[in-house]
Amino acid sequence: MIVRASDKIQVDLTRCQQCGSCISVCKKNAIEWGTNSNTGLLDITINQDRCVKCGHCYNICPANKDTQVDDINGLINSRSFYLGHSKDDVVRTKSTSGGVVKTIIVEGLKSGFFDGVYTLRKTNKYPFAEGHLFTSADIPDYTDIPNSVYHSVPLNLNMEQIRDCKRLLIIGTACQLSALSKYARKQCSELYSICIFCKQQKTFDSTRFIAKMAGEKLRNIDDLRAVEYRGNGWPGRCKFNDKKIPWEKAATLPFGKKLWCVPGCHICGNPYGEDTDITVMDPWWLNVDRKSGQSLFSVNSEGGQILLQALSSYLDYNAKSVSDVTPALSISVLNEKNKFIPYFRGEAVSDDLRKKGDDIVRKRLLLERILTSLPRMPKLFYKVINRLF
Repeated sequence: MIVRASDKIQVDLTRCQQCGSCISVCKKNAIEWGTNSNTGLLDITINQDRCVKCGHCYNICPANKDTQVDDINGLINSRSFYLGHSKDDVVRTKSTSGGVVKTIIVEGLKSGFFDGVYTLRKTNKYPFAEGHLFTSADIPDYTDIPNSVYHSVPLNLNMEQIRDCKRLLIIGTACQLSALSKYARKQCSELYSICIFCKQQKTFDSTRFIAKMAGEKLRNIDDLRAVEYRGNGWPGRCKFNDKKIPWEKAATLPFGKKLWCVPGCHICGNPYGEDTDITVMDPWWLNVDRKSGQSLFSVNSEGGQILLQALSSYLDYNAKSVSDVTPALSISVLNEKNKFIPYFRGEAVSDDLRKKGDDIVRKRLLLERILTSLPRMPKLFYKVINRLF
């Protein structure tokens, strides 16, 4: 989070959402950064001798925007929901859940609907993905695009690649898109956006723990030579170097108990994204094909309808009512999260809310320490811990 304090522009890493936008827009190279080998997060500082206080970093920082939502139900009911998947069975099975996003990227470029798509592409070094502008001259293969990544990736570090696109698609989480859309609107004639539904990003400590459950010991990010978090059926499996674990077993504690979150995730209240055209999410707790998977997605705007219709020949999808998909929408979780945003933003709150917030933080830290300090334990142990906390 970029803050103004004592006539200086500074970084508050306790609320940073790790998007990389501030680094990308600084024209004076005043923002110095590196990747912490233990947490996998960006360590960001501002060189005050170089900083000219232009405010570009402050203005684009998504953590400075209040995304607290008072009426989650109203937000959800304003959107049209669908269950769908790629018509290509191989793409569908190998993707995180149904392959809708990958299909829109690849076929959107091949068909000429987009002349640019800014999204993640795979790399062979941590964090194993980076922001990249694909164009009609640089159309990716489906395998060039990563499945879901459950450690922090600063998508917007490379957004300066976006130049003079006619029709551009941008894809990212809500916080990433908040900043990316501000930048991209000035670089294209027509902008579309797909939000990847995200309630929490993770530090490397989460990956380290899941890898330990799979039987792989990771001391720091250099020990991780290759990673896959999802894919190969629904809901898929994780692979760390050569060790594998089913995703359902991997996710229960880190995601169910909100452990090892990127600090700025605590102040994000709208994972559906603001002013986005389509939001794509996993169909948890819905009756879907457990072999190949499906994508649950909402169309949020007229632009979203145009995008979906333009690429409908590559997708199979069916409209669903809100009541059909309610179990997957995390309504109660989002309401609870929004209630505590003022606490995590450091604002003045009631004594009751402060005490409850302190208790939440204390319990999470305790559970993180327990799970980090112990060696790999039997599966039954983790089930018991999950019930106890």
